[in-house]
Amino acid sequence: MAVMTKWSLRWRTLILALVPALIMFVVTLAYHVHVRLADAQNEQARSGAIMATQLAASADFAVISGNMDSLVPQIDTILAQPGVVSVSILDNEKQTLFNKSNKHHKGIQLHRYTAMITQQALALDHSDWLVDAPINNEPSTLGLVEVGISSDHIVQREHDIVLKSILLGCLLLVVIAGIGFWMAHSLERPLRAIIGLVGALKNRQFTARVSIKQDGELGALAYHLNLLAAMLEESRTLQISYTEELITARGRADKASQAKSEFLAMMSHELRTPLNAISGGLQLLNGTPLSPDSKEYVNLATMATNDLRHLVDDVLDFSKMEEGRLILQPRPFLPKKLLQHLTDGFRLEAEHKKLDISLTLEGQTDLWLKGDEMRIRQILSKLLDNAIKFTEKGRIGIRARISTYNDMQAQFLCEVYDSGIGINANALTHIFEPFMQVDRSHSRRYGGAGLGLAIASRLSRLMHADLRVESEPLVGTCFCFELVLPICEECSHVADISQPNLHKSAFHAHVLVVDDNPANRKVAEAMLKSAGCTVSSANNGREALQLMAAGDIDLVLMDCQMPIMDGYEATQEWRSQERDKRLPIIALTANASADNETACLTAGMDGMLSKPFRKQQLEMLLSAWL
Repeated sequence: MAVMTKWSLRWRTLILALVPALIMFVVTLAYHVHVRLADAQNEQARSGAIMATQLAASADFAVISGNMDSLVPQIDTILAQPGVVSVSILDNEKQTLFNKSNKHHKGIQLHRYTAMITQQALALDHSDWLVDAPINNEPSTLGLVEVGISSDHIVQREHDIVLKSILLGCLLLVVIAGIGFWMAHSLERPLRAIIGLVGALKNRQFTARVSIKQDGELGALAYHLNLLAAMLEESRTLQISYTEELITARGRADKASQAKSEFLAMMSHELRTPLNAISGGLQLLNGTPLSPDSKEYVNLATMATNDLRHLVDDVLDFSKMEEGRLILQPRPFLPKKLLQHLTDGFRLEAEHKKLDISLTLEGQTDLWLKGDEMRIRQILSKLLDNAIKFTEKGRIGIRARISTYNDMQAQFLCEVYDSGIGINANALTHIFEPFMQVDRSHSRRYGGAGLGLAIASRLSRLMHADLRVESEPLVGTCFCFELVLPICEECSHVADISQPNLHKSAFHAHVLVVDDNPANRKVAEAMLKSAGCTVSSANNGREALQLMAAGDIDLVLMDCQMPIMDGYEATQEWRSQERDKRLPIIALTANASADNETACLTAGMDGMLSKPFRKQQLEMLLSAWL
């Protein structure tokens, strides 16, 4: 059966037609031959018995008279019959009275058929005789006639019967095979056409059709396959149409997304540029003698400026996450230092609301790890900002535990908790969705765009962590996440690209500020002068190259986007002609993206300071490079 499964439909049909016919042929042939042979043998026996009986009936007188010659014509007639070999007349003692045979049949096997030679008695009664003796009217036996018939004749007849039967059976088999071939062809041809249609449909040739002029199951199958092909062709046409529409729509969406990204980048630059002037001016103003009221006004303006800067950052970061363009930048950092600076940065804001803020460190706190410190800081900043915002009294804090995960990795677990208003259980399921507000009423007390927790959650997922929350209304809230980060060997804090000290006295250096915005340029000049630096300024890259070529410049703060010649081109041209020691060039840019940082480094800049920046950041930069 396993072999038959590999055969084609034609051979299966032939086998189904021929095997029963062959079995029937063999059985019928055997029966027919058997019957014919039996008939031949019976016919020979009957013929031999008849010839012997006829000869015996006419041989009584010849036996009584001894004149056997009178039987010769009749015996010759018998010998002339097919297969008759000999004729013998025997007496009662089995002695041969007469024998005649065909000489060419001597020595062959004979079938002998006999008949008794009898003398019929006369019908007499006692009145016909004078004697009183018993009268015997029974016939008397005179001898025996024996006819010998050769077995070769019957064997020849048997051979003829078998041969004719086989020829007839073979003829029938040929006829049946022809019928089987015709049936197989009539089935195979439409099936091959159907198989061809199925193969064409498999190869997405939906215009293919099959033409079968048959009724019954094959015709119905072909009809429904043609219907299926027509439906597939129609579906394919619709799919192509929909795909083209989707491609067109996607192209429009990509263009809209690109336009949105370009718009956000432009707006970021346009917003950060005045924010830098406002923030820097407020910082400088805060360093002058002010009345208590004026100082409070400056602090309020500074807080509002920081809120606006954070909002701009949130919108840009969320846009990058939506488009999948936000890339992590792992670098060595000390978690303890990060957490301490972060806590100190929020301490003033917490104390303003009379909240206790604490930092609890556990485990291997001096372990250096490799991760995106800026994004980890961003997550914790969002959580601390929410904790301060939604806590009217009580405490907020950070708990952190650092422990080795294995020889190469460490676990960094952070929790930010507060004793604020808490979060309702219904809101917990949606708390990390964009633009979600705990209080969404028109009279809500707490501001914000609802992006902070969404950004924190997505950033944690980028770092293969899960930001979790536990909260109880009127009791407090706790956010936590756990990072698995590579362990780094202990090292000192490194800037973007380390450079040797220029052997100048701290902050007593000549710094060139290159910026096309007068307000930003004036703020940077004032901050540098307050730090003890000598300051020169330029409106564009071409002016900067002229001042740099004059020499005596220790550090350049270069804006990236300027008219006439931008910061990238100016840096590349300077590096191409620089011969002596490398002049540090730090980018001043309102575009704080990773792509822009890469572009700055590729152009030959040594670092980047994003706008708006604080005076403390500028002083840290001077400490690193001067």
